Amino acid sequence: MTIEHFGQFSSSVTEVLDFVQHHGILQKPFDGPLDGKLQIHLVSTLEDIERFRDPDADMAEIKGDINWSDILSRMEDEFHDARESHPGVFDEQLRENIRCASGQLWSTFDQQLSPILPEIEVSNVDGFFYSIMLLRAVNGATDSFSEQLFDLYRANGYPCGWRGAFPDGKIVVYTTS
Repeated sequence: MTIEHFGQFSSSVTEVLDFVQHHGILQKPFDGPLDGKLQIHLVSTLEDIERFRDPDADMAEIKGDINWSDILSRMEDEFHDARESHPGVFDEQLRENIRCASGQLWSTFDQQLSPILPEIEVSNVDGFFYSIMLLRAVNGATDSFSEQLFDLYRANGYPCGWRGAFPDGKIVVYTTS
């Protein structure tokens, strides 16, 4: 698939593809913190991922923790806002091209991450990269929450939860180091 197949922001989409194919995810020690936009809470066990991904509802209410799926819904909101701001940019052919490119990444995710993470987490990573490619196809690389998450992947982390109240809490990042 050539770069032209991703629309006016093709270079932003191919940057994501290049990162996955050439740099890998969780293949090196975490090299954050980044620009300080997000406070980071590092974890290094699969149990920690589970604990912060879906906190017990009663304890979450007491501590102010938020469910990770609620945080990720911000990406969906960003995508819908971008589509509304740029009508006509995103069509079914572009969606299919991104779906095809994302499908080609699955074997890379599986190879890199299956020895490290459970299958559900590998699937979550795949979903994130599909979403960031969609968002970039419509909006380019912007200063958004989704891009901040992508920066964490580039720093060799796996954003996997939230600790505290949003947006004042800390993003939970799994690292193999």
